[in-house]
Amino acid sequence: MRTVASPIALVALSALACSPGAPRDVAPSSLDAGARRLPTGARLDPAGRLIDVMPLPLTLMSTPEGDALVLLASGWREQGIQVVDRATGRLRQSLPQPSAFVGATFSPDDRTLWASGGNEDKL
Repeated sequence: MRTVASPIALVALSALACSPGAPRDVAPSSLDAGARRLPTGARLDPAGRLIDVMPLPLTLMSTPEGDALVLLASGWREQGIQVVDRATGRLRQSLPQPSAFVGATFSPDDRTLWASGGNEDKL
């Protein structure tokens, strides 16, 4: 399997930074508003650009050509595969796949993407 990254570590790190004594006057900000505020009042500045994708992208990998990223999203209502152009950040393709979960790889000839079907035991 090629490189797989998960946002779970980032979520866990963000949760550790939160405390019960967080200020109550901090309003949530939208994804387009620049720096973000955590419940603790600390600000987060994105390291790169934000791209709107399906919820809960648990698998992220580069295409064999390296010009796009493939993500496998395992969200509550919306699950599937998305292909994002690396240069522009635009969504190239979005394919629904019920029960999508974690595993994805390209075939040995790099022409076919195999993605797990989770609890339905499908590829």
